[in-house]
Amino acid sequence: MHIVQSGGRTERCCLWGGGSMAPQCALLVVLATLLAALETEQHAPKNRGYSWYTGPCTKPWWDHNLQFTPDRNSYGVNEELQLTCPGQLKPSFTSVKCVIQFQEPSSIAQYVWMGRNSTGAWIHIAGAVWCVETCQRPQWDTKLHLTPDLQEYRKNDAVMLSCPEGLQPSYTHVRCAEGNGALDDAGSVYRDTWQGWSSTGAWLRIEGTVQCLGPCTKPQWDHRLQFTPDRNSYGVNEELQLTCSGQLKPFFTSVKCVIQFQEPISIAQYVWMGKKASGVWTRIEKNISCKEKCQKPQWDSRIRLDPDQEFYNFNKTVMLTCPNGYWPSAMRITCVKPSPHQGLSAPQNIWFMKNSTGLWPLAVGDMRCVGTHGCCLSLWSS
Repeated sequence: MHIVQSGGRTERCCLWGGGSMAPQCALLVVLATLLAALETEQHAPKNRGYSWYTGPCTKPWWDHNLQFTPDRNSYGVNEELQLTCPGQLKPSFTSVKCVIQFQEPSSIAQYVWMGRNSTGAWIHIAGAVWCVETCQRPQWDTKLHLTPDLQEYRKNDAVMLSCPEGLQPSYTHVRCAEGNGALDDAGSVYRDTWQGWSSTGAWLRIEGTVQCLGPCTKPQWDHRLQFTPDRNSYGVNEELQLTCSGQLKPFFTSVKCVIQFQEPISIAQYVWMGKKASGVWTRIEKNISCKEKCQKPQWDSRIRLDPDQEFYNFNKTVMLTCPNGYWPSAMRITCVKPSPHQGLSAPQNIWFMKNSTGLWPLAVGDMRCVGTHGCCLSLWSS
């Protein structure tokens, strides 16, 4: 007697003489084995205890301009297919496939579409695939390094530019603004348009080329100027100090070279910037020279000068103010350079003040903050 279990039932099969199995009993053993194997596959750990049967993936409803290869209404699981677009447009993914994933936490199997990105990795396609404009890799300075380094870039894709050591790109960040599938007002396809991120914080259209620029050449200003550090060239945004000999002073004591863009064609160029007394950087429009200047007077510490500088040009009018409830001995002052008389040496500079009559008498002694009763503001008051 041979015992066979099938579908929860127990069957008895007779053995023939000599131990051989009856034909009907042998068939039953084979069927029972197949059923057990199928049941094991359906409840295998890889299926997380749920049984499902693979069916075809329906063709996705994406951009109607997309062309599928092969072009069918359904596709098998893990079947890779290619996507193309008409004309100069490009799909956001060129290779896609349908796979089975499990929805957490219920572990329900579902179909999802995957796309191969620029690095060759398969990623989940969260939205739809579209036919988009693209820009070809720009033919700029061969020393430029693009990150990411691709042959095509989609519209609005940002690219970082860098150069070999010692060089600086005219733009550090660029993006594809209009691809070669774009049309102008006349309906004609025009070339790629790239934009560069300027130092002013705006995207500017790049009309020319982007290149790796060398260091800034030392400016040929007043030969009496002393540069610190003193070199023949300087890096972009490298701050350096200017001084003069003796009693002479430069108009700017801190300068640096930067890259700016000439509007409206956005051509990169080097310009020199000077730091004002307020700490604001401004473009240097003319040569810096060593000139005699008036040093800021050391008067009542409560007096505020406008503009507030360490040095002033001759004949420059300066406004004086005091704290609330007080006023300065004079509202305006100016510094002049006197001429020597009969071979006698003259002081380096003298200050004049403008009085209530509009005249400019010599400022004798210290300027002070005066109160309502004519007495001076104490230097020790809070």
